[in-house]
Amino acid sequence: MKIIDFWTVVVHNRTMQDWDDIRFYLALVRTGSTTGAAKLLAVNHSTVSRRIAQLEERIGARLFDRLASGAVPTAAGAALVAVAEQVERKATEFSRGASAEDARLAGRLVVTAPPLLANHVLMPMVAEFARRHPDIELELVASDQLSSLTRHEADIAIRATAAPQDTLMGHRLIANENGLYCSQGFLDRRGLDATKAAQCDDLDWIWIDQSKGSPPWTKRYFPRGRALAKVDGKSTGLAAARAGMGVVELPLMVGRVIADLVLLPGLQAPSDKDVWVLYHRDFRRTARVRAFVVEVRNQFRALGPLEPKRGNEEELA
Repeated sequence: MKIIDFWTVVVHNRTMQDWDDIRFYLALVRTGSTTGAAKLLAVNHSTVSRRIAQLEERIGARLFDRLASGAVPTAAGAALVAVAEQVERKATEFSRGASAEDARLAGRLVVTAPPLLANHVLMPMVAEFARRHPDIELELVASDQLSSLTRHEADIAIRATAAPQDTLMGHRLIANENGLYCSQGFLDRRGLDATKAAQCDDLDWIWIDQSKGSPPWTKRYFPRGRALAKVDGKSTGLAAARAGMGVVELPLMVGRVIADLVLLPGLQAPSDKDVWVLYHRDFRRTARVRAFVVEVRNQFRALGPLEPKRGNEEELA
């Protein structure tokens, strides 16, 4: 199987179906399993298997060995990765070029944000935007994984980051300041109010993402406390705190909209990140992207001021 054969099938005899099959091929290469590829592409795993079989039949070569550990590219499959990625880049450039010239306040707009931010801060903003622009088909993807803006998996990403990628444009929305919170029920069981609780050194706390080690604030403020709950993400940590399982670290912009949480005054949980709205530079003139960015910036201004820029940091646009 020569690489030129693959290029001929894909480029010179191209159809939308061909490109979709290559997307499935790359997803399987990158994830190593049909389940992982299906999750990445938001389809059923049987669809992944069928598309890969179609592509193998079309080019006349087996692309993957199906092992117990997952799908491993064959020699032919591995040799085609660079060519497939070149096709992906060209298809993405084509899609971006078409979208960049779209001056209509209509069409599909995919926005991705972490679940905690999406569910508790961004949702009211999205609802207001949808009311203002009923012809825009808005899709909100709540995920901690950074969807690739360069591969057009999303049009806009809202993320807490210290340094956005150079290929992206965007605006800092707000400083990602954190606070320490617990439920009123948690305080009531200890017979404490928020001020007295902040002076205790034995409060139980919630450990989010154990892979990074215990948060510094736990040793500083609660050296005689313990991790009563260990969870895999901030949304689960929030649920544990609301259930009265201990103190949790949350962004202030989230904590202050959760009615049954109490902020412990004077306890600091510093962050070196800011919240940004990001988009690919090719979309900076796309009407629906610009409209959403303007809406979100205006809404975030009401949440609080930005901290001074750190070092030589400047807004990307």
